[in-house]
Amino acid sequence: MRDEEPTWRPVTDIDMVTAIAVQSLAFAQEHLDTVGPVRPYVLDDHTVARMLRVWRNAKDNNALFAEQARRWQTETALQPGYHQAVTELVSVVDQERALIDEIIATAEKLESVTIERLLAKSDFEVGLDALTNRITDQ
Repeated sequence: MRDEEPTWRPVTDIDMVTAIAVQSLAFAQEHLDTVGPVRPYVLDDHTVARMLRVWRNAKDNNALFAEQARRWQTETALQPGYHQAVTELVSVVDQERALIDEIIATAEKLESVTIERLLAKSDFEVGLDALTNRITDQ
């Protein structure tokens, strides 16, 4: 997470924050559709490491959105006109968090089956893996 205190937004910014969260959710879903299910020996070490770095950062950002929503839930107890919008934001943030966790889990599985890992194996090991379906059944 970050060291500095975030700038918390007023509840009047709920539409803007929700729009950003919805876009982030769509991007996470698109990325998960691209990388899942795990296909061994397709990606290289650098790509998998970058994927982990980017999505762990996205998880930190998601936590900020969740905290903002939690603050608004407390605030909207006094302003009922915003209650439904905050509830929608909480739902979107929760859905995105689940997708991010799935993306990170997929990337962690991919760490052991990168192109470099395949190239480091002997021809015998690759042949044995192919015959026992370990290359395609990761």
